[in-house]
This record gives sequence, C-alpha cells and structure tokens, in this order.
Amino acid sequence: MIISNEKYNKPIIINTNQPTLIILNDLNELYHFQKEMVGQINGEDGGFMIFDGEKPLKIESQVEYTYNILMLTLNNRKAINYLYKQITTEVGKTDSLLRYEELKKSIIEFLSLLKKETLMDFSFNEDLDLTDILKVFDVKFSEHEDTPIQLLIRYIDLILTLTKTKVFFISFALYLFNETEVNELIQYAAQHDIYLIFVEKEVPKNTFDSNVITIVDSYIL
Repeated sequence: MIISNEKYNKPIIINTNQPTLIILNDLNELYHFQKEMVGQINGEDGGFMIFDGEKPLKIESQVEYTYNILMLTLNNRKAINYLYKQITTEVGKTDSLLRYEELKKSIIEFLSLLKKETLMDFSFNEDLDLTDILKVFDVKFSEHEDTPIQLLIRYIDLILTLTKTKVFFISFALYLFNETEVNELIQYAAQHDIYLIFVEKEVPKNTFDSNVITIVDSYIL
C-alpha cells in the first residue's frame, strides 16, 4: 500500500505483513497530518491519496483514524442504529416477540387510562415499535467494563462490521498501551487483514517488528 501527499518528498510505503509506525517529532506537523487525514475521512478536501496496489482507496469510507483513544465510544448514531436493528432481528427469532407485543399493549392501555383519568387532551402514536422502546430506555453498547485496549479492539471490530474499512490510523496507542496490549492489537489486525498504522511523536520504548517511517519538516527519511 502507498500513501502519497504532494507536500512530502516521496510516498509512504506500507508493508502488508507488518504494522507501520509513522514518527512525526514536531507536534505541529503531527497535528496537521492528523487534521488533514481526519478532514478527508469526513469528506473535506485534502492532499492524501492511498493506493492498495494500483487501486485508490476511498478515504471517506475505507480509512479510519482514532486520535483520542481515551475518549473513544462505541455509541455513535450509525452504531446505535445497527444495535437496534440487531436486537429487533433477534427478538423476532425468540419468545421475546410475544412479550414485546404484551408490553406494547400495556403501554397503550396505560396512556389511554392516563388520558381518561387526568382529563387532559393529548394524543399518542399507537404504532409503537421496538426501536421506540429501546430509545426511551437509552439502550446502547456497554463500555464501562472495558479496558482502553479492549474498547479499541471492540471499536475496530464494530467499524469492520459496519463498513469496508481497510486502513486504521491510531495516534498515541504506543504511548498508552504496554507491549502485550500492542501485540494483541497487531494480532487482531493480522487476523482481519487490515492495515494498522501507528502515528507517534517518538519511537516507543515498547519494541515490536514494524515498518518505521520518520517525517521531519515534511521530508520522509
């Protein structure tokens, strides 16, 4: 795989059989690298192009950048919609469907009685579906028992379920995680045939077999 940007003196070569470590010692340059890549993922203009062989990747749909691991969450809108869809599908396969219909009937009866007893003029939608109930009770993916590395792997796994992402950039993972956790992440990437690119300010103390690329003043060493 090749990552190119006209501001660099040459393309960044990404090996297929090992993770890549990009070092940007200057924080300002690291910030702009991250900002431009994230911007393109979000559909903004930018100078990065990524090729998997001769085929250009669609950065907005095939690239993910995790730049704040400690603020990571599984519960974005797309993920929640997926969760609700999966729950609805599973309910349809079990006896829970009958219980849901009974619950729906009870809610409608409660609202009808409330309207009658309070003499308040209000209306409500009787076509209640399971998604409405899940929203009321704020049903979402559980995260509180995960360690940061567990949450990151669960997040990547969810992204792979929802999208065709091929490349994952991660900033400061090597600063946060120990050697065992980094190896766990690398093994996961190898098992799922994805490109894993670590972005750091300096070479980490935890050593591992990686393709190390250093960028200084937009010059690839």
